[in-house]
Amino acid sequence: MIKSNDHWAFAGVYCDEGLSAIKMKTRPDLMRMLDDCKQGKIDLVLIKSISRLSRNVTDYLSIVRDLNSRDIGIFFERENINTLKENDEFMMSVLSSLAESELVSISGNEKWGIKRRFMNGSYKQSIAPYGYVMKDGELVIDEDTAPVVRFIFNEACLGKGIRHITRELNVKKIPSRQTDHWSETTVKWMLKNERYIGEVLYQKTFTDDNFKRHNNRGYRDQYLLNDHHAAIVTREQFERTQELIALHRKEKGIDSEHINYQERYTFTGKLICEQCGSRLKRKSITGRNRKKCVIWICVTHLNNIKKCSMKGISEEAIKSAFTTVVNKLIFSKNDLLIPFVKAERECDGDGTQRIVERIDQKLDDNSVKAQKLATLVADDLLEPVNYQKALNELSAECNELNGKKKILLNQLQNKNLAISEGSELLKRIRQKEVTDEFDDELFTECIKVVHIYSRDEFGFEFTCGLTFREGVSLK
Repeated sequence: MIKSNDHWAFAGVYCDEGLSAIKMKTRPDLMRMLDDCKQGKIDLVLIKSISRLSRNVTDYLSIVRDLNSRDIGIFFERENINTLKENDEFMMSVLSSLAESELVSISGNEKWGIKRRFMNGSYKQSIAPYGYVMKDGELVIDEDTAPVVRFIFNEACLGKGIRHITRELNVKKIPSRQTDHWSETTVKWMLKNERYIGEVLYQKTFTDDNFKRHNNRGYRDQYLLNDHHAAIVTREQFERTQELIALHRKEKGIDSEHINYQERYTFTGKLICEQCGSRLKRKSITGRNRKKCVIWICVTHLNNIKKCSMKGISEEAIKSAFTTVVNKLIFSKNDLLIPFVKAERECDGDGTQRIVERIDQKLDDNSVKAQKLATLVADDLLEPVNYQKALNELSAECNELNGKKKILLNQLQNKNLAISEGSELLKRIRQKEVTDEFDDELFTECIKVVHIYSRDEFGFEFTCGLTFREGVSLK
């Protein structure tokens, strides 16, 4: 197509073969294409269909908007759409939403098949844990690395902690699977892995409807197979190790049975490094005056300082900045919060709801039409070919209507959430007075995430959608 057009010059093919279209960052050629667009090497992108660009509505719209702002068009051959010529972003959202819905359907079918294999024991894993190798689809003990596994469990049974065991492995210069260095996370995972006693527990993790992976803490069924393969350590060793791990957690005040046991600190999970996107981890350190203090440090920086330069952030600095934001809200509630809540309430939510109701009515009408068509073809009053054609048209229209409805309902949900959260924040602010004290409860209930821009500047994103940047002076 490109070579047949004398006005076009071929810029290259960008293809992520065999990779999922769920997330942009996992597709190197897509990212390379976007970089080339930003550098002015491309002014028109040709794509087979919308589903080939992205099956994620958010990513799809982000790409289209960014390229449109640079006067770079995207032509989708199947849909016959050029994004520079199409001004109806809503329609584009619908088409992208349908592509995402198709992915959800495919994913559901795959999950069903995997679940069936879990249940009948026919699921084949592709990666063997340290201490094993895969032979003909089966786990077989690796005599070179199995002694290391036994050493780790023996040390744990003697009451030695994970940090001590990790240090011993590194001192002995025992190579791990991928590097010459052992991490505490790897050792901890091995000590909790039931595969070392010959068992397999399927579905320890699961993927939600947004394609994000979570630890399975009772959200999904799990499937345990006994005597699945040869054991490296005894059941007594394994159970003793679990008892000692539980004891160590109890001594540290960690409730391992609680779903959110890791979120025992106010800031846990809410601090995001804006340099690399990683979360911040809590650490207790001893200062120059031998006084202990708490800092939050980027996980990427902690593991590799070359990948992220964000240094540790004082917990007191974050608390001080949030307290300043709250005091400013107290002063400006009449000029900021009240107008915000009022504007959200006056936004045309009723109009959106009426559109949803009209879509529902249209879907009901289409259902009636489909029944009438079935009756006509059954009575030989309609040719099967014409019946199938009419049914396909109804089905296509229903798919488009359902896509529009999904987007509208999502807009309504976000709007109602913003109103509710904004009203709650206003209520709390009205009850507060200016103070120098950090309000732990207000932070926990009203802050969605804190964006760490630097060691002295943070962005507090409230659950209602408002974000406030605040700086502190470093002493």
